[in-house]
Amino acid sequence: MMETTQQAQFKQLEAKHERELKEMNARQTKISLDTSKEVANDKTLKTKQEKDRRLREKKQNNTKKKN
Repeated sequence: MMETTQQAQFKQLEAKHERELKEMNARQTKISLDTSKEVANDKTLKTKQEKDRRLREKKQNNTKKKN
């Protein structure tokens, strides 16, 4: 009896984890796309190196917030 309850709880926990992981990845992807568009349209960044640097910084911050 107790073993089946544990198995059911474990399956629920796994399902919750999978769902949260999918949601987190979807949020990060959306933010990443928005960030890329924002950097591409930023007129204050003149060179490709500046844009790449800024994009790297923003992406790094995006992943740090979610962990």
